Amino acid sequence: MKQFIYILNTLILSMQLISCVSLEEDVRSNVSTTNYYNTVEDAEAASIGLYSNLTHNYSGQELGLAQTSQGVGYYNRMSFISFGTLTDNDTPGQKGNDAEYRATCYFNHTPVGSKFQHFYRLGWEIINNANSIIDRVPKIEGKNQAEIDKLDRIVKEAKFIRALIYFNSIRFYGDVPLIVHETTSLSNLKVYKTPKADVLVQIKQDLNDALSLPSTRYSDADGFRVNSVAVRALLIDVALYEHDWQGAVGHGDAIIQNSEYSLFDDFADVFSTTQKNKKEHIFDAYYYADGTSGGSGNTNRRAGADFPVYGYPAKTVNGVVVTPALEQNGSASDGVNLALRNQYKTNDKRVWATFADYIYSNSARTKKIYYPHLIKFRDYTTSVPTNSGVNYPILRLAGVYLNYAEAQNELGNFAKAREYLNKVRHRAGVFENTSLADKDLLRDSIFHERRLEFAGEVFNRYFDLVRLNGSGHYLMEKAIPALLNSGLKGVVDGVDKDGDKGLSYETSVSKNANYAANPTKYLLLPIPYVELLANPNLLPQNYGW
Repeated sequence: MKQFIYILNTLILSMQLISCVSLEEDVRSNVSTTNYYNTVEDAEAASIGLYSNLTHNYSGQELGLAQTSQGVGYYNRMSFISFGTLTDNDTPGQKGNDAEYRATCYFNHTPVGSKFQHFYRLGWEIINNANSIIDRVPKIEGKNQAEIDKLDRIVKEAKFIRALIYFNSIRFYGDVPLIVHETTSLSNLKVYKTPKADVLVQIKQDLNDALSLPSTRYSDADGFRVNSVAVRALLIDVALYEHDWQGAVGHGDAIIQNSEYSLFDDFADVFSTTQKNKKEHIFDAYYYADGTSGGSGNTNRRAGADFPVYGYPAKTVNGVVVTPALEQNGSASDGVNLALRNQYKTNDKRVWATFADYIYSNSARTKKIYYPHLIKFRDYTTSVPTNSGVNYPILRLAGVYLNYAEAQNELGNFAKAREYLNKVRHRAGVFENTSLADKDLLRDSIFHERRLEFAGEVFNRYFDLVRLNGSGHYLMEKAIPALLNSGLKGVVDGVDKDGDKGLSYETSVSKNANYAANPTKYLLLPIPYVELLANPNLLPQNYGW
């Protein structure tokens, strides 16, 4: 069994390269690397395939797993639910019966399970495909300066993506193997962990190499591509992780001075299919409402993850009444913890674009009940919730503003910190300017604003909870206990006091109890058990698991 798992893992990591012409296509193929990477067209196809790796829906069987969940992708439904339920923002949904999702909601997850195993493997697949481009594309001879420039750009974009996945990986797992060349055989698979400080050196080297990418936006056809603004935005995240406040400010200044980037006037435009690659967008996971289902396609399947069983009432979007899909058997894999929904002020314009507060409670759709759920990624151009073309914003300007505010606050520049915090608040319709000049209180306010701004953009909240902030503390140590002081009432004497069948209260109690028993454990994910079987050099397992 061990040998089978080991060979299987090898096949994943040495996945043969990519043949494609569009992000909308399934980019996996059996093109042999022996007759590939000979032309600029080959390099372009591999580059598009690498971007598609970030979003594409895979079936579990394709990565050697028994389950075939829909919406499996690095930035897609499975990951969003898994990491959302590890925060203080999510609960199980109406039909949230998946054992693994329920386990993460209650902080009962273990190293055994397909969801995080799948995610772990996807990360290494993306890194290996990036390594293939970085190793092989420089050997292609361009016929003219334009081709030489394109090949150089493709390599630098691959370095950005490699840096992105590695930066995510050290935040998820701590020390991880550092592999910077293509894996092509069994001989270079059983690798040891590399200290995360050394991985950070490589991440920054890759990003600094990519800084010479253009600072202007690409055309709509290439709008998914990385430019130097995206590189700087990720460098800000890295700088905050290392408490390099001045470095974060320097990159923030460069982005703020770029006139191509500004906040949308309307928060909902961030999640509009007609506003892709405009104003606020810096780097997105690109989706297309291509009508596919099952384990294929580049649709954002997160949009249907908490779609209620009997649908939700029609709503007005930009003055137009939109009738949502009223199909029965909505998935409702996860739901909104009411502790999150209750944080918004009544005049906050983000609410209507982020949540629907009411659902139908019977098949005749004659009764509505209060049951907030996420609609941020709902595509109103299609009647099928899971067929969404709404992008997932990996990096956007509101995040840069709040990161910039955090760095300025840590440097004691409170006026500048308040200025950029207030820009985000004002766009949301919250016009009360904060006057805080206390570093700890202002820091808390910035992190709170991030929670409201990025609700449903789950990697943001997860990383906020587990990283050290400027005070030297993890936010999780405040956030999880705070759930029990958030006014949740649950089911009392058979009466659902706050509208979600007691799920918010029930999961919050469990989260708090498990966290209190071993708080350090939850700051890293476990290395999947099957990966430890395949490669014992990954030992020791992360603390507590």
